[in-house]
Amino acid sequence: FSTLKAGHLFVCVESAVSNVLAVDIGGTRFRLGLFSEQGQQLVVSEGDTDASGGREWMLERVRERAQVLLANSQEAVKACGVSFGGPVNYSLQQVTSLHAAGWSDFPLAWWVQETVSLPCWLDNDANAGALGEYHHGAGRGATSMAYITISTGIGSGLSCDGKLLRGKDCMAGELGHVPISDTGVPCPCGGKGCLETNKDLESQGATACIGPAGEKLVRFANIMIGGANSPGRGGAGTRQPLCRTAATLAPRAGVTPAPA
Repeated sequence: FSTLKAGHLFVCVESAVSNVLAVDIGGTRFRLGLFSEQGQQLVVSEGDTDASGGREWMLERVRERAQVLLANSQEAVKACGVSFGGPVNYSLQQVTSLHAAGWSDFPLAWWVQETVSLPCWLDNDANAGALGEYHHGAGRGATSMAYITISTGIGSGLSCDGKLLRGKDCMAGELGHVPISDTGVPCPCGGKGCLETNKDLESQGATACIGPAGEKLVRFANIMIGGANSPGRGGAGTRQPLCRTAATLAPRAGVTPAPA
């Protein structure tokens, strides 16, 4: 291991013929990384998200760290994959998140493409996680699977026969916004009584979903994918930063058209 400067951790491994850039934007942490085409982690740069800084603060961090990573890549970087911690319009490659001010309808894939001059593809973090696990982690060999993410928010990515289920308005698998209470606690999404508004989850974080609550989430996910294979506890992709899964998006990246 060697550190270039604060916040930039470089892991020295044998480089592939070409690399991909991965960007993961979350409500608590953000990460950028370089990966080989085979999904091997080469470099990771991460930091804490300043929610008060808004969209412009985050975009500047992405710009700065992407420039450092690309400048230090030993091989050509051919594409970029982005995972975003909130709802995404996959068809338009735009963020539709209602959770953080300034992100709604923002053409994030196009902005990244213009900023780093690489073809870019965008998806929400749960879908990216499901895709990563299917190819590199606990989902390898599974016909269908569910990937559940419990972090700043709660979500899931659902895969059937190797294809992600997106549903109407790309909102399939948004477990955090399933109503579980009749208390009517307002949620930033505009709903009431959503799972993410549960005060136990807010105070205890992921530990609140261990035990019966966690088992209920797993059963619910299995119901959504038709009683398919158990999602398990995650493999290498789960233990690594989520930007590993964003790297899985990069090979499918094409040129993102400018927003209308």
